[in-house]
Amino acid sequence: MEDFRVHFRKLDEECSYYCRHLGVVKGLLNNGNVKRVLDGSFAGYPVAVGHSEIRKALVLFICRIWDKAPDVHSIDKLSRCLPDIETLVAHHEKIRVDSGRPYCSKKLKDVRSRFVEKKRALAKLEVLQKLQNLRTSEIAHNLQTSKYDNPAQVSDLVAVAEGSMELVDLAGYMIERASGAYTQFTEISERQTIELFRIMPELCSIEEL
Repeated sequence: MEDFRVHFRKLDEECSYYCRHLGVVKGLLNNGNVKRVLDGSFAGYPVAVGHSEIRKALVLFICRIWDKAPDVHSIDKLSRCLPDIETLVAHHEKIRVDSGRPYCSKKLKDVRSRFVEKKRALAKLEVLQKLQNLRTSEIAHNLQTSKYDNPAQVSDLVAVAEGSMELVDLAGYMIERASGAYTQFTEISERQTIELFRIMPELCSIEEL
């Protein structure tokens, strides 16, 4: 149980930070105001660069938490340390005795099953391999060849990031019976991004260059 807790803590730190990046990327995806604000603009270039760097940071986050190296904190390591249901029930029974907080053993069992199923499904996705290849061939290195002719799309990046954060969220529930923080912060960041571009003028109309 302790190893599971340690890996969760490190992954929780990552997800708590990058869930806001995810919100920005979602807020930009299919947002017509972005084109309206930036098209024809000289000053808008740094904004476009910022968008690109946020997407790259999210790619690196995904590759990092899905790393299979033996000395990293990763979803793979978290999964390997997953406690059996008896250990989880004993953990929460102790919490109940110490603090009086009730728990539902069926809910714990359902969450554990969901974690196993979700991890298995995500690990099989080709898009995860595409993102890892993108990191290797274009972000971390400048390779001449790539494994995939069709690169991952931004919508793929969003889907894998959401699924990965859900896994860590499920782990958090199994430890603390708390969940939903990543989704909440992602939604806030997405709304902030949408509102920012809604109220911004067309930059080219107010530039002096």
